[in-house]
Amino acid sequence: MNGRDLTSIIGIAVLLLAAVSGVEMALRGLPEVPQEAGNRVAAPSLSVHSRSNVRAGDSTEHPIIGKLQVGESATILGVSRGSAGWYYVELPDGARGFISPEVVLTDGDLKNLATIDPAGHSATASPLPHTPQPTQPAAAAVLTDEPGAAQSPTATASG
Repeated sequence: MNGRDLTSIIGIAVLLLAAVSGVEMALRGLPEVPQEAGNRVAAPSLSVHSRSNVRAGDSTEHPIIGKLQVGESATILGVSRGSAGWYYVELPDGARGFISPEVVLTDGDLKNLATIDPAGHSATASPLPHTPQPTQPAAAAVLTDEPGAAQSPTATASG
């Protein structure tokens, strides 16, 4: 056996080894790719199981500033300091307010939520588009009894 034959045999062995390794990898699946530490973790979110009010504060005594319909979700920004622990959320339209934890289903890591003081955070309602108010036509200032004769209207008192 000469050097050329030995090189060919080694080349064939390397190709066979690569083929077998490739088949083994295909059978096991691709290896897990670790996530980089710099990747941002998605903010926790919530959805509701029935139409729910979002309020200016963390109780039902506060005014409603928005609503979530079934199937809609909101980003959780924090949890209120109050004993009920209402979630401070941002709605899809950008409005921010509080929603009771009793009417929601949460998704994501809630361990590191910011604690929100409802008194220090003002909830924001979405601005309504400006709708011009209709104007009334000017009332006729002159009444006429005869053609060409103008009179001022007079008020009469009945008594």
